[in-house]
Amino acid sequence: MLPTYEVETEDRHHVMEKEQRRFRRLPIQLPAECKLERGERTYLFRTVSRNISTGGIYLELEAQPDGHPPEMADTLDLVLTVPPGDGYSPYEGQVMTTGKVVHRKDLSVDSSENEKACQRIGLGIRFQQPLKFTF
Repeated sequence: MLPTYEVETEDRHHVMEKEQRRFRRLPIQLPAECKLERGERTYLFRTVSRNISTGGIYLELEAQPDGHPPEMADTLDLVLTVPPGDGYSPYEGQVMTTGKVVHRKDLSVDSSENEKACQRIGLGIRFQQPLKFTF
């Protein structure tokens, strides 16, 4: 059995809670592109990662009211852009994988009824296959 890590998290109402995690999360912000296919339609979302672990990634994104944001159990194709850096590559690279939405949280702030605001959501995505790196 893999070790679990107990971490304290703070929700948007500033309530501290303890969670059991299977993998340690790293607060890494990388440009991310998510592709969602529903039937014959394809939806593309661009955002920045909030944190990443061996088992998955957490993203926050804004979706237009008619933008069909990802739902629980949706499968997404993910592409993360890794900037060049000393010690691993002088070139920009990409990390590609497929993931399943296992956590979804509405982060939207209430707006006036007459205003069509973007829906802000947080997504916990579990990787479904090994990460593929290209540099």
